[in-house]
Amino acid sequence: MRNMLAFLAAAALTVGGVGWYLGWFGFSSQPGNDGHRQINIDINGNKLAQDASKAARAAQELADKHQQQGAQDAGGDQKNKTAEAGRN
Repeated sequence: MRNMLAFLAAAALTVGGVGWYLGWFGFSSQPGNDGHRQINIDINGNKLAQDASKAARAAQELADKHQQQGAQDAGGDQKNKTAEAGRN
């Protein structure tokens, strides 16, 4: 259970750090009345959606490339098996 909580905390910190770095959200604070402080969180949904779309496209391209390479490797293996059978 402790490992799961540590993993979730690490994942939340990683997503938070990357999101802040990429401009998905920002924080600001202003002095308020009577010594209070106002903290504002600005979430840039458009930027988040654009980056998620880019990541999905990149993942799809990587999967397609891996699939094509696997098909080529399988075709090469089939040719090697045929050539070996012909030699025997």
